[in-house]
Amino acid sequence: MTLMRTISKYAVAAAAIALVGFSIAPAAAETVPQPKPFTKGDVGLQMFGWNWNSIAKECTTVLGPEGIDWIQTMPPQDHITGAAWWVHYQPTSYSLNSYMGNRAQFANMVSACNKAGVNVVTDAVLNHMAGSGGVSYDGVNYGGENLIFGTTYTSKNFHEGLASTDPHYCANDISSWDDTPERWDCRFPGLPDLATEQPYVRQQIANYLNDQLSLGVAGFRLDAAKHIPPADIAAIEALLTKKDAFIVQEVPGSTQINADYLPTGHVWAWDTYTKAVSMFGYPGAAYRGGVYDTVDTPDYVPTERGITWVTNHDTEHHGGAVTYQNGKAYELANIWLLSEKYGSPMLYTGYAFAEDSESPPFKNTSFLADAVCATDGGKIKPQASGYKNGQFVCLQRWTSIKGMIAWRDAVGEAAKTNLYAPKAGATNSGVYAFGRSGLGYVAINSKASAAKLTGLATGMKPGTYCDLISGGNKPVKVKGKSCVGVPVVVDKAGKLTAAVPAQTAIAIATSSKLK
Repeated sequence: MTLMRTISKYAVAAAAIALVGFSIAPAAAETVPQPKPFTKGDVGLQMFGWNWNSIAKECTTVLGPEGIDWIQTMPPQDHITGAAWWVHYQPTSYSLNSYMGNRAQFANMVSACNKAGVNVVTDAVLNHMAGSGGVSYDGVNYGGENLIFGTTYTSKNFHEGLASTDPHYCANDISSWDDTPERWDCRFPGLPDLATEQPYVRQQIANYLNDQLSLGVAGFRLDAAKHIPPADIAAIEALLTKKDAFIVQEVPGSTQINADYLPTGHVWAWDTYTKAVSMFGYPGAAYRGGVYDTVDTPDYVPTERGITWVTNHDTEHHGGAVTYQNGKAYELANIWLLSEKYGSPMLYTGYAFAEDSESPPFKNTSFLADAVCATDGGKIKPQASGYKNGQFVCLQRWTSIKGMIAWRDAVGEAAKTNLYAPKAGATNSGVYAFGRSGLGYVAINSKASAAKLTGLATGMKPGTYCDLISGGNKPVKVKGKSCVGVPVVVDKAGKLTAAVPAQTAIAIATSSKLK
């Protein structure tokens, strides 16, 4: 969550739409398909703006078959009404009815994804409730001067409603974003801050999360976790019915602040998206990846706790990251993300937009429309104008991404070898290539012109390989006689010679060896 978003949120008045009330009747455990254990390196995908029915279908037909391990969904709880995407980040009750779909559709989505081998991680807004006041999407009265949220919370459950002598009392917005206790007790601008130190509040939050766990949800992305004390998060986790629930926490800022939250789960490796900008923000800069292992990642959180990413909903809508609007550079950035050993990568699929607050299309006044992927022939459109507003930019369907997920599966946690990253001004500066201990090799050309790679040591066994970038996750044709995409030859000395077109890449693995 960002300051820009919440300032905009606070200015929006809520309208009333009444649906079905909240129920916490857990489903019978034996009938609910369960998620698989999380393994370091698993590939995630944030599905921003995808409604529950669309996710269920995508898990079954695309994500499961191509090897996506987990997805992050929109927040599933009741919220204020309005036509902006950030209404989902102003919760009004813990009902599982929202613009994304109703409770039954949510449960069906989780079940379908689990059956497809794709874990569901939901965005959990636990730090605050909605600003302003009115009637929520699901018909709950919320907010106002007394901060009454249905039958769940009143002013005494918020820091601004405590006695002024209470050490947690704060009726102001946060102004110093890294300072404690201010960042924990004061309002994320305009949004009443829950008193998560109270056992009652912790139990209400745990009830909400346990309700989802009972439906087969694998875990949660804790929105604005930086604004909840780690001790409070730990106390809430202690109340969960599944102690192995996957938790990833949004903690922008220094590595030291990130480190404070490592005992309670994973954290976003916040500097990876800025590294992607430095490498792919303009053509010819990918050579900067040459110091990733020696300069960058040693300063990140431990690899087994870090979630890496190129963009998310905040950075895409508010700027500062490489996104679909950067065309081919965005595809290269995600190829790079999947190629690195550090952390566990999360990809992103959202929709095209003109204004940063735009929501995906509505089917009617009650639900978001089903996601419709842009027709792109299995690759990104070179210009953002190629996408119509509201069309989904479905990178999970690109040939290159499918191929790189298969490449990642083949190389696993093997160490990086045979690094090639000529510095600025040198021949082939802008190329970043490396092997993974003889199991795979990738070469990324970020230049605006073709790169001729001659005699690069790969560590791979001699032979002809099928490129997974152009050939996808099934690069070898039937009976293994030819390649779907580009054939790549490794000579008897284990060296590669190839021409890599501008802003493209090649990737080979033991699993794509033709002969």
